[in-house]
Amino acid sequence: MKEDLLQFIWDQSLYNQSNLESDSGEIISVQNNGIQNFISGPDFSDARIYIGENMWVGNVEIHVTAAEWDNHRQQEDTAHNSLILHVVYENDKTVFNE
Repeated sequence: MKEDLLQFIWDQSLYNQSNLESDSGEIISVQNNGIQNFISGPDFSDARIYIGENMWVGNVEIHVTAAEWDNHRQQEDTAHNSLILHVVYENDKTVFNE
């Protein structure tokens, strides 16, 4: 699996939208995928997403594995401070933006 393929799937909404949930079990409902960013920083901006009952507006980062967050050192990049969702194909690690 390649990250650019996952970004395309997200951008075109080619995923099962009926069973999305966070790693803590909260229901996720994507209202707007956001605008794809082709330069450095989060992969999508201005997304609108319900997590549980709360609407969030902000950035989305997409990775093949959750561990790529640390591998890319994104916890040190202030451009990711307004991230509302980290979308991963394989949730292999809990990561934090410190």
